[in-house]
Amino acid sequence: MDIRIVQVSDIDEAEVASVFDECWQDTEPSVMMHGPQGYRRVTGWLDIEPKASAVAYSEDRPVGVVLIGLREPDRGYVASLAVNPSFRGEGCGRRLMQWGLARTRAWGCRKVGLHVFEENKRALSLYRSLGFGPVRRIGHWEGNIKCKPSNTLTFTHPGIEEAFSLTGRPDRPPLWENEPRSLMNLKDNVVCVMAWKHGEPFGYMIYSTRSLCWVLDLNVRNGASPEEATELIFQLPTARFLPAVFTTVPEGGENERLVRCLGLRQDRTRVEMELRLSQDTVS
Repeated sequence: MDIRIVQVSDIDEAEVASVFDECWQDTEPSVMMHGPQGYRRVTGWLDIEPKASAVAYSEDRPVGVVLIGLREPDRGYVASLAVNPSFRGEGCGRRLMQWGLARTRAWGCRKVGLHVFEENKRALSLYRSLGFGPVRRIGHWEGNIKCKPSNTLTFTHPGIEEAFSLTGRPDRPPLWENEPRSLMNLKDNVVCVMAWKHGEPFGYMIYSTRSLCWVLDLNVRNGASPEEATELIFQLPTARFLPAVFTTVPEGGENERLVRCLGLRQDRTRVEMELRLSQDTVS
């Protein structure tokens, strides 16, 4: 298949959003952008670099898209790789990734990360063939909370940076989209709740105002009881009358212990992968 690659900075936002939605609607409709406003929200949230992201065309038809974020400034992240269902298996995804990795390396990045759902065997195979290796597994947990709150905590609503400084973070956030930079990019679309116990910082929760059951980040003191975690999560506006929660948790950590105790179920698993860039990687 003859493929032409055009960087996103040279394409109208509405067209990028349209091809993105067309590529994802059959597998992950929840991530669809629904127009230019959604495109701007996603790219601002994830620090997408338009000159390192691209749309693939077959003749004049857009058939695939890769969106890559840049941070720190030597770290890149493949936020999305998607190909139209009618054109999958013909090398379009590989071409987009090779183009994106070359641009990312030219930008000065030394490593590139991504997350892929474990059941997406075709994508896993592609990423492995490009040199990506697994780093860890991230569980997607959801369900109704079974515990009763402890009623031992008090709460404030600090800024995100203040919450981080008061509690620190025992491990890396599970996903690029809930790293501190991403959360601060969301601005008015997130709420931070700080929990205190006997006057000392106990932990924090950050949730999305666009989906009130989505816990973007949860960080509590080691050894916290499920009842204490429940009291913090019950600060979600919907939690006391609809105790449904969705969150992402690295496997094997303190938060996984807590979500199990809360009665949530693991619905899906994402594999975190990373590639160390070299000249041979993108040649």
